[in-house]
Amino acid sequence: MRCFYCSLKMDLCEPLGGSLTVRAIDHIIRYNHIMDILLGLPVLLKVIGSLVFFVLVQRLTKSLIIALASGALCLALWSGHDPAAIARIVWETVSSADSLFLFAVIFAVIGLSNQMEKTGLLAGLVAGLRQRLPSRLAMAALPAVIGLLPMPGGAYFSAPLVDECDEEKKVEPMLKTNINFWFRHIWEYWWPLYPGVVASMAPVNFNLPLWLFIPVQLPFWGIAIITGYFFFLRKLAREPLRAGNEKNGILLPFLPILVIAAAYAIVKIWAPAFDEINSYLPFLTAILAAIAVLGIVRPLPAAEWRKIFFSVKTLKVLGIIVLATVYSGFIQARLPSGSLLVEQMRLDMDLLGIPMLLLVTILPFTSGLATGITLGFVGASFPIIVSLMGPSPKLSEKLATLVLAYGFGYAGIILSPVHTCLIMTNEYFKTSLAKSIGRMILPTMCILACAIVSSSLIRLAGF
Repeated sequence: MRCFYCSLKMDLCEPLGGSLTVRAIDHIIRYNHIMDILLGLPVLLKVIGSLVFFVLVQRLTKSLIIALASGALCLALWSGHDPAAIARIVWETVSSADSLFLFAVIFAVIGLSNQMEKTGLLAGLVAGLRQRLPSRLAMAALPAVIGLLPMPGGAYFSAPLVDECDEEKKVEPMLKTNINFWFRHIWEYWWPLYPGVVASMAPVNFNLPLWLFIPVQLPFWGIAIITGYFFFLRKLAREPLRAGNEKNGILLPFLPILVIAAAYAIVKIWAPAFDEINSYLPFLTAILAAIAVLGIVRPLPAAEWRKIFFSVKTLKVLGIIVLATVYSGFIQARLPSGSLLVEQMRLDMDLLGIPMLLLVTILPFTSGLATGITLGFVGASFPIIVSLMGPSPKLSEKLATLVLAYGFGYAGIILSPVHTCLIMTNEYFKTSLAKSIGRMILPTMCILACAIVSSSLIRLAGF
């Protein structure tokens, strides 16, 4: 009795004849067998595999655009989407209101950064800080100050400031990339302006008041500052304070940042309808206000404005952001089976018998790795994690689970190759994305250790 494989070869080859046909059929059947195995892998492995593929392509081609397009296509095909479904998901992702407003905010951020450079405010801001802080502290303080404003792509705004601190270009670009990216994100563990922080406390997630959320999250902030100094800042040479003209002060160079903060607060308080239209609209309004005020204080000729907003560099960065958004779109899209990708991930892990404690770490970490944004891992994994705790968990259980899940989720976005700030920082300094992620592994492990220790101590307290 012949097996199906032998029967298929005999039935197809006997009428045609020739060993060449047999070999061709052999290759087809083996290819189909391999594809069946790949398509049958757990969703978790598919997501991680697509990210690895993205990083490898970027290393080979040195092009983030090609790498992002390849990674998104790899994930789409591996998830089982046909060409029509791929086209539909891409269109729905790119044309959604959230995406269009995000692209507008990124465009405005790049424009304001270019405007500050053209008007000399970047140099003035750095010079003012260098008169008050040692250069290596100024290099960390600038992205940290920008980080207080949770605007998408803010790392691209702070990157020129970090670069300006290195007037003699002695610091390697990779170290400037690390400093800019790391210190831009030291606040997002607890700062209540960040949407991910607000979403974590929401009733659909952990349902916690701010006065409880902040204290349990503050250790992350302290560890982030300490590890940032140990792994990055201490590599910089010590330099004395720079002498300068004190009468010029530092207020004018800080004007755009102050305008953004004030305009954002005014819109949030006095025009809540803006937030209802779209969550990105308050920041878009604030950045446009800063551009307008700076344009009045430091006017530029029309030719300079064209260079500010319509340079090849600006369009290239926008293209990168569009493709990163498309990748995230495939993460959030429904699979051909109709289930959500993250929900299928949880089901796969259930089938593998993974304990709840590991689910609490793996789900947010993978979601953060795949989406590259805090709101991504919070929205995708926290409702599932909260449901795993049962209907009436103790307060200590809620807080311990929050700290563990948030720490691992945030570690995922720090190491994510589709994290907008990481992509834009590497693009600005022309550094390797893979090497940049590699430099982040050890400090990120300190964040994970903080999550594990804090969670364990809260559980032991048992309140």
